[in-house]
Amino acid sequence: MAIELIRIDDRLIHGQVATQWMKKYEIEQVLVISDVAAKDPLQLTILEIAAPSGVRVMIYDVAEFIEVYNSVDIKRKTLLLFTNPIELLACLKGGLKTEFINIGGIKYTPGKKKVTRSVSVTEDEEAALKEIVAMGIEVEIRMMPVEKPLFVKNLL
Repeated sequence: MAIELIRIDDRLIHGQVATQWMKKYEIEQVLVISDVAAKDPLQLTILEIAAPSGVRVMIYDVAEFIEVYNSVDIKRKTLLLFTNPIELLACLKGGLKTEFINIGGIKYTPGKKKVTRSVSVTEDEEAALKEIVAMGIEVEIRMMPVEKPLFVKNLL
């Protein structure tokens, strides 16, 4: 598998991701896994424009991604982008393997609990993160690669 980084960031591809994270991991393709984004054809166009030149972008809903992940060998250096931990947990339960997850940003809306300045979660998202951590997966919050990471296991 050539999955270099798994990141939760509800902004998906934006400046920090395109200029910092993709460069650090020499990303060749981005797979966005989001049930909402997969239903919006305009979203793919926007993400393709936001990605650096030469980086392939594809969007899958959770069920499609699990099927692809379990049947196709990913050979390109890949960034998996999720908008929330609930869909990531579903993929982990569907067979996705990893030892590390990065969280960049999950915006605050009323009813969410603020975990850090850049990350806020609903009760269901918090439960999903706790379950991911209980699987033995290291989950960090870090917007930029040069920042010091905050570990979710110490925050929830």
